[in-house]
Amino acid sequence: EGEARELVREIQDERKKLTIDLSDYIEVTSPWIPKNPVLLTKLLRKTMTKKIHTGIFGIRRLVR
Repeated sequence: EGEARELVREIQDERKKLTIDLSDYIEVTSPWIPKNPVLLTKLLRKTMTKKIHTGIFGIRRLVR
C-alpha cells in the first residue's frame, strides 16, 4: 500500500510539473503497477488515469 501511495504522489507531482489540470484524464507509464485490484482502482480514481502501462515513468494528458 505504501508503494501505491508513493506512486500517486509521484503522478500528482508530475502533473503539477507539466501543468496538467487535475480534471484532465491521463495515461501513465510506471515501472511498478499495483497487482492488487483494489489498490489499482484507487490509484486510477485518485489520479484520473484512464490507461496505465509498465515502463519508464511518465504521464501524458489524454485528449477529451
